Amino acid sequence: MNLKIRSFVVLALASGVVASSQALTLFNTGVGLTRPGNLQVGTTVDSYWYYGDASGNRLAGTADDAYAYWNSAYGTAATENAFIANAGESEWLGTNQGSSNTTYYLTLAFDLTGYDLNTVSFSGLWSSDNSSQLTLNGSLVASRPYPGWNGVSSFSVPSASGSLFNSGMNYLQIRVLNESGPMAGRLEFSSVSGSVVPEPFTMALGAAGIGLAMRRRMKKKA
Repeated sequence: MNLKIRSFVVLALASGVVASSQALTLFNTGVGLTRPGNLQVGTTVDSYWYYGDASGNRLAGTADDAYAYWNSAYGTAATENAFIANAGESEWLGTNQGSSNTTYYLTLAFDLTGYDLNTVSFSGLWSSDNSSQLTLNGSLVASRPYPGWNGVSSFSVPSASGSLFNSGMNYLQIRVLNESGPMAGRLEFSSVSGSVVPEPFTMALGAAGIGLAMRRRMKKKA
């Protein structure tokens, strides 16, 4: 009986069943804003999303700050009131550096070190002011046309898209083309998944255990 139990354990080790697990977490825009209390537009900064360059590098000084932004932040103009309202799952993020006819890169950096890149996937919804492209490490995922802020678009990066990911740092960006006035972006994940590659020592331990179990079984038969 003990022999059978040990055999099962080492087989599980060899197959990677008990390899260390690490949940992949990606954050919606606005999740990192300071709470509780009312959000202070233009002063409350998100902890996870930031404004960077096209490669994902942070902008200098406070230019990288992704600020709380909401549909009445800039008055009661009809266009601003048409923004999809903020909700508990995600919020609009803007910048104090807004200029007309300029592209801004609202960025989420995440580390996939140790993950099997072909198992990583995510999907969700996003919106922007104005038109935007959603990119992963510079590769186009989806586009949203002008004016952008009056609805949402879906996006999906399915599993087996390993070529889009890096084994280390990765950069998901809402590349917003601001045509005039204030600008902002918003993104909400509906699903996120990814598996960690089994650690080499675990596989080696499993192989050694199988050999030991087989030798014991052979001796017992003899």
